[in-house]
Amino acid sequence: MLRWDETTGAVGVFRQPAGYANGGTPTAQGRLISCEHGNQRVSRTEHDGSITTIADRVHGKRLNSPNDAVVHSDGSIWFTDLCLGIDSDYEGHRGGERDGLVQRVPSRRDNRRLPDRRR
Repeated sequence: MLRWDETTGAVGVFRQPAGYANGGTPTAQGRLISCEHGNQRVSRTEHDGSITTIADRVHGKRLNSPNDAVVHSDGSIWFTDLCLGIDSDYEGHRGGERDGLVQRVPSRRDNRRLPDRRR
């Protein structure tokens, strides 16, 4: 994964290896949430460069191909998990009739808000 420095115009390595990461989105604290196809997980790059796994399983089975993520204002992370090439429960959860799965990782201050953010 590369980074671009706006002030100097320099391009350099941000994270290596990156696990075929995409769907990157920042958190309110300035950390990076990534969906990693190669590692079948959703991860967070910390300020010191270390990597924290946010999710790698759903209902006890490996993620397939996490693809896009968004961080809600309450801190919870929502991501999609597409079934790209995983057609059986042997490798991960089966995609079934849906094109993908939308999964929610609750924040530590989860307060069960409704979609319009009302309690």
